[in-house]
Amino acid sequence: MTEQERRHADYVELMRGAATQTLSYVEGIGKDDFLADSKTQDAVIMKLLVIGELAA
Repeated sequence: MTEQERRHADYVELMRGAATQTLSYVEGIGKDDFLADSKTQDAVIMKLLVIGELAA
């Protein structure tokens, strides 16, 4: 595996971790509760930004 392939694999693993964390933030809460909780919204948005940056 080349250095670039290892780096890409690392990025994918970080993206998977961010996605898993995002799911844990919203697990068990409904849409209305999510929309009423700005802290959870901010946490989800930040993880989505992380995923986007890693994908770029």
